[in-house]
Amino acid sequence: MRFLILSAMALLGTVSLKAQTYQELNRFELGLNIGAATTSLPKESLYRGTSTYYEPFMGLRALYTIKEYFQVGFEVNNTKWSTTDDNVPITGLYNQPVRTDTLTYVFAKNAVSFLFHANAIIPLFRNYRYDNVANVHLGISGGPVKTFNDGAITTKDYTNTNNDSTTLTYMSQYNFQRGSGWAFGFQVGYTHYIKDHVGIGVEYAPRFYRVRTWDATMAGRNSEFTLWAHAISLSIRYRW
Repeated sequence: MRFLILSAMALLGTVSLKAQTYQELNRFELGLNIGAATTSLPKESLYRGTSTYYEPFMGLRALYTIKEYFQVGFEVNNTKWSTTDDNVPITGLYNQPVRTDTLTYVFAKNAVSFLFHANAIIPLFRNYRYDNVANVHLGISGGPVKTFNDGAITTKDYTNTNNDSTTLTYMSQYNFQRGSGWAFGFQVGYTHYIKDHVGIGVEYAPRFYRVRTWDATMAGRNSEFTLWAHAISLSIRYRW
């Protein structure tokens, strides 16, 4: 009898431990990603630039574990897309070269993506699979994107003191108009749970974008561009 009682208590304790620490199905997770993103030089556009650089990136994400090794979710993120041409020639009154300067193309002051996720999960356990301490995820994502911009043109003045002190006005920044399109890409990352409900992680997400916009200076002849965006971010997550 004593053996049966002890065995029943041990089994009950094991089931309780499993219920508390095992990666249960139907589990929700909210996450905040903060990092930086850069793009490739846009194609299809008459304006491209020669170099890109990293801009701040932020995303909010909701995930739902429907199987131990599979989850789905939704994300909203925001960043900026811009390139620069570092050797734009500035010409004088008679088209003679005077100097070179940098011209910035802002394709989107705010590029807001609405992405659906499907991730395969590799759970990492300890204590005989009862304690899910980390997850590696690899998945696909896709959805619409909206770009917000104002079509503004910024100019600079340069006084040509080597000639006749003529003041030249030239374009230093060109902003595209707002636009819309779609995105498709991937994400791979790692999340370590410092507590059962709280995790921190890192993620790399390359995504392809196609956007239709409007260029008033080209009468519609510059109305589409495509690019690859690459985001690297740290995340904090809460699951229940």
